Amino acid sequence: MSHKYQNVNDLSTVEFSENNDEDLTFFSYIDEATKEWLKSLEQIWQIWKKGDVVNKTLIEYFDSAPNPYLSTIRILVNTSDFKHIKKNSSLAFTVIEEYAEWIKSRKEIYEQFLVLDLKLATFQLIIKQNNMEFIKMVASTYKFVEHKEEFLHIIQEMIRKKKYKEAAQYAVILKLQESFSDPESLILPLILQNKLTVVEEFLTDCPRLQEALVLYLDNLIGPDNSMHNLLNELIIKNKIPDVKMSITNTKPMGKLIARFVKLYNLPSELCTNLNKKRCEGVLQYLIHKRYKEYSLSTDSWREMVQDAVKNDETLQLTMIRMLLNTKDSSEALYWAKKFNVPREKWPWILLYEEEQNESENVNEGASTSKINDWEDDNDLMNYYELKLSRDSIKIINNPYSFEEFLDKGLDGVSIVGIDSEWKPCFGTKQTELALIQIATKDNVYIIDVTTMGNKFTELWAKLALVLFENKNILKLGFGIAKI
Repeated sequence: MSHKYQNVNDLSTVEFSENNDEDLTFFSYIDEATKEWLKSLEQIWQIWKKGDVVNKTLIEYFDSAPNPYLSTIRILVNTSDFKHIKKNSSLAFTVIEEYAEWIKSRKEIYEQFLVLDLKLATFQLIIKQNNMEFIKMVASTYKFVEHKEEFLHIIQEMIRKKKYKEAAQYAVILKLQESFSDPESLILPLILQNKLTVVEEFLTDCPRLQEALVLYLDNLIGPDNSMHNLLNELIIKNKIPDVKMSITNTKPMGKLIARFVKLYNLPSELCTNLNKKRCEGVLQYLIHKRYKEYSLSTDSWREMVQDAVKNDETLQLTMIRMLLNTKDSSEALYWAKKFNVPREKWPWILLYEEEQNESENVNEGASTSKINDWEDDNDLMNYYELKLSRDSIKIINNPYSFEEFLDKGLDGVSIVGIDSEWKPCFGTKQTELALIQIATKDNVYIIDVTTMGNKFTELWAKLALVLFENKNILKLGFGIAKI
């Protein structure tokens, strides 16, 4: 043994260097007497496992130790199961649990021994095994966070060695996330390796980093960037291993951005590029429904287009171009005027269309006759009817009509038909329930969910009680579980 270990409990004699294995050995060294004691503890553990006998033996050891912090880390790394720790069945985990409990009432007494070199050495020793719960408990007990900046270079070295997962996990334990605010330094490599659970844990309770990441990723999918090429250059430059190349494509990246927005409840306005791409997708879908399937009436079509495009000038022009590509210049002209698109931005065909239709009112409907007639085609379909007068249709859009329906509308009713209408989602927003239609043999009640929203929580709760949880009323409908 080196001369510097003659006083095995005196840290002042050690000039610690984390790159020097001999210095690190000082913090894991146990003498012959301690070896015999640990051997005895292992035997007790084999017989009694976690319990009073083991706890009493450990407490006696802690009480007798001149420097219990140093003595405990030495015991921890020398237990036979240190490299294979399990929370409820490992001696090493039991040791740190007991020590954490024992030191609670003695922190001030032994605080002088909790020096930086001991913390750094302890950290280097405990990361030789992989149980993160164990590392968290040691980090908390040895108060690593009080010197967290001193651990920063260790994390940076892990990143240099491409140990991104471990670096992120330890950064979370040490509360060093803000030191890696540049997404390219740590989070992006993890995303490229598809280690999303680690990323999400890293970003928890870090709203600034959450927003910064979403903005960064959203910028990658912007119209002026070639995301695949940019990421490929970054992968080569930083020699990032084990990359899942699918994430370098726009569609999966868009899904990931939306996932983060939903998970962290971030404002959808953060991801303008994703919103535009998704709205473009919605517009293509609406074009298909309108001009290929002929399944959207003029009113529904125009309402959905307006909701998707709003005041975005880029999307407005995109919509007009899509309509021109479908050869419906009349409808394109309608939207050019509706959006107040400056005439200098009009495609020439719109100017021509306007000249040809000066005497026509383009607001009355789209130009494709088959589209205008699609409702009439539905008359050929066979279906069961509930023949009621218009007076039997009740609109529920305020608390008074809602309460009246709950008090009287279901009296004596044993069967109802239920249907719902959903407001489609645009961009990163979630699909919303718009209407609930409840039909009895005498009336049809249309509950306007959009108007009443999340207000009147007591009335919504009563609806659930008197209708959906009422086993005496049979509910007929498709997909009722989604309401």
